[in-house]
Amino acid sequence: MQPEDELRADHMAIRRGAKVLEHLAHHLREGHGVRNTDMFTLVDLLDRAAGEDHHGKEEQILFAFLRERRTRFGFDGLRSFHEDHDELGDLLADLRELVGPACEGDQRARQRLDKMATRYREATRDHLRREEQTFLDRLHENLSTDEIQDLADRLAAFDGAPKARDRLEDRSDRLANGYEDAF
Repeated sequence: MQPEDELRADHMAIRRGAKVLEHLAHHLREGHGVRNTDMFTLVDLLDRAAGEDHHGKEEQILFAFLRERRTRFGFDGLRSFHEDHDELGDLLADLRELVGPACEGDQRARQRLDKMATRYREATRDHLRREEQTFLDRLHENLSTDEIQDLADRLAAFDGAPKARDRLEDRSDRLANGYEDAF
C-alpha cells in the first residue's frame, strides 16, 4: 500500500467515527437513549485509532521523514500538526468525562457533549484536510520511488494499536446501523 493510501484510510475511519460520535451526541441531546457503553467504546476507539495509531504513525515516522526532506515540500515546520494532535486528544478526554452523565440523563452534560462532539468532528475534519493538502497530496511530487517505498516500509513496520482502524470502522458501522434514527 502506498504511504498516502495508508494514512488516508486512517483519515476516512477517523472522519466516520467522529461523524457517528456527533450524531449520537445530538441524538442524546434530543432526549433519546444511547447506551453509555456504546459511547465510551466509540470514544476509546477514536482515541486508539487516531491518537495511539494514526498520530503515532505521523509523529514518529512521517514527520521525521518529512523533516529530513523539508526543503522539497516548501513548509518549515510541523509544530501546528503536533499541537492539533494534542488538542484533539484533549477533546476526546473531555468527551469521555461527559459520556457517563449524559447517558444517565443529565441535560446539561448532554448539551455539552453535543457541542463538544461537533467541535471534535470539525477540528478533526479541518486537521485532516490540512494534512492532506500540506503533504499527503504532494508525496509523489516530491519523493523518489525509493523514498516512497522506504516510507511505506517504515509505516508498515510501525507498532501502533493493532487493527485500531479496523475496529473503529466496524464499531462506527454497527453504531450507525444500531441507531438508525440518529442518522
